[in-house]
Amino acid sequence: MAAENGRRLCSSWPNRIEARQQFTALRCFTLDGIRPRQPQGTAQLVRRYIIWRNEHTTTDIRLHTLVTRVNVASHLMKAEKMTTQTQHVDHELIRAAAHVARTRCRGDNHTMAAAARAQDGRIVTAVNAYHFTGGPCAELVLIGAAAAQGAYELDTIVAVGDRDRGVVPPCGRCRQVLFDYFPALKVIVGEGDRVRTVPVTDLLPETYVWADHQLDAE
Repeated sequence: MAAENGRRLCSSWPNRIEARQQFTALRCFTLDGIRPRQPQGTAQLVRRYIIWRNEHTTTDIRLHTLVTRVNVASHLMKAEKMTTQTQHVDHELIRAAAHVARTRCRGDNHTMAAAARAQDGRIVTAVNAYHFTGGPCAELVLIGAAAAQGAYELDTIVAVGDRDRGVVPPCGRCRQVLFDYFPALKVIVGEGDRVRTVPVTDLLPETYVWADHQLDAE
């Protein structure tokens, strides 16, 4: 029945699901191809099962990739809701980036500053490192700087140029990297009194999702 409905199952799923009563809805959806009345509830069951299974398996790369895909999908749903709401602009974050741009950017090697607010409220800053081979932008340097400080989840980010250029939107590469690292990230863009906060997904519509292409990788 699963094959008739285009479902692909890991060999360990049927027995695991049959053996645990709490996965009845998941078993019906996966094995019988039944479309649930509340897909969000089924998605939560699927995710709970995957997390449980992942805790008991450390060598299943396909399963780890599937967990990543579920997390990305969850973040995308949150980001979609965010687009319909007016987002608060973190002016303290802009001031922090502007201060670094004004006091730390020098010459042609460091011309951009970035500031991000971590989920725990901390502000992390960084500057770009220009090089003709493709030195990293300030946003990418900031990811490493944040990790070095133990901040692995970022909430909002902004980049500010030197010479009082104000807020500068991230380049295409940075948009892709930021999305891959933090699918629910908010980005401050715009100029002057028109600055606004948008989900990173708005800056990269129809984006390439790396995890979507890893399930069948050997």
